Amino acid sequence: MSLKRILKYWPEVIVFGVISSALMICVSPDLTFMNMAADGPAYVMSAKYLYPAHHTSAPLYLLLGHLFILIPIGTEYWRLALMSAVFAVGSMVFIYLIAMNLLKENKRARWYALLGVLVFGSSMMLISQAIIAETYTMVTFFGLGAYYFTLKKKWALTAAMLGLGLAVHHLILITWLVLLIFNKPLRQWKPILITIAFLLFYLYVPLSKAFSDAPVMWLNTGLKAFIISAFSTFMNLIGGVAIWDFPKRILETIGFLGVSLTIGFIVLIWYVMKVKLWSKPLFWLFLLPTIYAMTNFDPHVSRYALPGYAFGAVIIALALSKLKPVWLYSTGLAAIAMLSINANYFDLGRTLDKNLTAARFYREEYPKVADGQIFMTFLPGGEWQQAFYYNKQEGRDIIPICVGMLANPAYQTQLKSQGVKLTGNTIANQTDNEMEVALSIIDQNKDVLIAKSTTPRDYGAVLVPAIENKQEITMWQGYITVPKWKFAPSNPYDILTGAIDTTDWRWTLRSTWDVKFFVSFGSLGLILNWLVFILPNKKVKVENSIPDKGQE
Repeated sequence: MSLKRILKYWPEVIVFGVISSALMICVSPDLTFMNMAADGPAYVMSAKYLYPAHHTSAPLYLLLGHLFILIPIGTEYWRLALMSAVFAVGSMVFIYLIAMNLLKENKRARWYALLGVLVFGSSMMLISQAIIAETYTMVTFFGLGAYYFTLKKKWALTAAMLGLGLAVHHLILITWLVLLIFNKPLRQWKPILITIAFLLFYLYVPLSKAFSDAPVMWLNTGLKAFIISAFSTFMNLIGGVAIWDFPKRILETIGFLGVSLTIGFIVLIWYVMKVKLWSKPLFWLFLLPTIYAMTNFDPHVSRYALPGYAFGAVIIALALSKLKPVWLYSTGLAAIAMLSINANYFDLGRTLDKNLTAARFYREEYPKVADGQIFMTFLPGGEWQQAFYYNKQEGRDIIPICVGMLANPAYQTQLKSQGVKLTGNTIANQTDNEMEVALSIIDQNKDVLIAKSTTPRDYGAVLVPAIENKQEITMWQGYITVPKWKFAPSNPYDILTGAIDTTDWRWTLRSTWDVKFFVSFGSLGLILNWLVFILPNKKVKVENSIPDKGQE
């Protein structure tokens, strides 16, 4: 790029350069607890060796990740996290192009577009996902690309972007649904077939099983198991939050939007009301991912809202074009301040996880486990995933067991084939099932090891004999919840980093299973829940209660 062109686009160079530099500084230098709370260990192993990953495997993510892992600098975790940062920057490029297209009659379009980029690029939602090995910046990129090409009326490219997103994550289905409703050309056979054709990427799962030594981790390698795993996971996520936690989740969602978009959130609300934006696809592309994340039973997947935040940034750019300069300046200054705060907070190697406890666990704790010895964990689940990678890298034969999968009869059968002794399910409740089987494994097998938490918020842990530390397994789920409304929101930063898993996770799980949950989105799910579950059972029998935080 010539100096003259750089000078012409100096505002773009500064905004994109500063945000990109911040992301590069924050990119995870190695395995971090934020990866452990997410899916990092499995993604790194699957991308490196072309194994299937969990559930639908995100085949396009793993294939591209394989190329990034070949980069000859940094750790493997840094390389895969780098891919998240690259697609984050690509998403911001599309935000800029979309805003420029929608404001093409406005002489100051570039400034409003850049402010939209700055709001999104400085948000904790974006930064937290752009610095670890995860799929969300990639699916956001393809969703934004699909919307941009609808503006250009390039329907084949729109369909291709949707198909590429479909090969990464089911979140793209929300984008596809909205674009189908608002764009008749996408309802023709040709674009639909183009999008569906990308499902061929999912041949990755049986092919990788057939031509590699992939460990059977996820029970999703057969066609039937793959479909059941994908469908059950998707249905488990939709509206899965317990009704008692719903007020708390609404407040948390507002908190996420307020902290991430700052003054831009106020601007967004004003614009939606003023121009009745709910008649436009842009509004629903913002709202539906936000609702989806809010109604999910696991607060940690608030990151599902990332595509919504990206489209929200476009709305903010449009809104600022209708407001006085004071809103322009205040939104920009607030975004700059948040970029500084979030870049410092999420600098994983220097501030948030300077001890890299997950990497230390890999180096110091796994060597203590003998070949053929059982290592069992519930939280953090990443320790279970990491054990398979350790086996592959070091040529070892540890038997990793995930408590969260023990209610699955197929998983029990698999463990028995490995020589693990266990007692099958006799309890109807799934979470109690897991506890029953886990305790039977501890009692019936010799020298079972589990991870005992040392510094819960950053997932520090050491290996200890299970027979003497059963509470480390049962503490996460071993309580009956009192059915009562929850209002006090959790810290949004704790939710995004996964620290919430070590404090409120047992409440979340037990309230999901002990108290009936939403069966659909929004008010429909609430009405059905009350009609089917609450009214016929007005008296709730409570055997035990979860202790207050002050008593823990």
